[in-house]
Amino acid sequence: MRGLFIITSVLLPFLLCNANQHPGATDQPARRHFHIIASSNEEIELIVPETRIALQADSRALSAETLRNLICSGGSAHVFLLVYDQFAETAPGVLYHLYFDLPANEKPGKEDTHYVGALNFYGRTGVASGGNSFVSYDITALIKSLTESNRLTPATTLSIVPSGSPFPAAKPRIGRIELATE
Repeated sequence: MRGLFIITSVLLPFLLCNANQHPGATDQPARRHFHIIASSNEEIELIVPETRIALQADSRALSAETLRNLICSGGSAHVFLLVYDQFAETAPGVLYHLYFDLPANEKPGKEDTHYVGALNFYGRTGVASGGNSFVSYDITALIKSLTESNRLTPATTLSIVPSGSPFPAAKPRIGRIELATE
């Protein structure tokens, strides 16, 4: 019976935390050298039905042309979406799905060509971590696919859509979002 307690109290939270992440997502990868090409400018409160964030390169919007040039230049650079400091007052009770350059007013789904992956708030409630915690998604293949099908939007955006109705008291937030190359 003691072994069952250890499995459920130690391993189950780990398995649940990682079970909801997209295969391309990694939680705080080993020391990597990222070159930031765009970012959000402030803390982001996630709202229903969708939160749309414009990613800025310096003081201007990151353009589809810049992304095309980066991916199609023949280099071996990978592009990562970095989500920093996600936290909530209480567990929201839902996953949040991320979509890169989703056209306005388009109803997304998990099979959508713009789908990046899922973000969860398991173990990220209460106090914000203060800028060191992040989840990364390798979106190189996604950007190539959107480029080839001419589906990049003129200004680069990230849409975050809850999988259902989050608990109102949760108040989920993200510290910042960055687009980076490695």
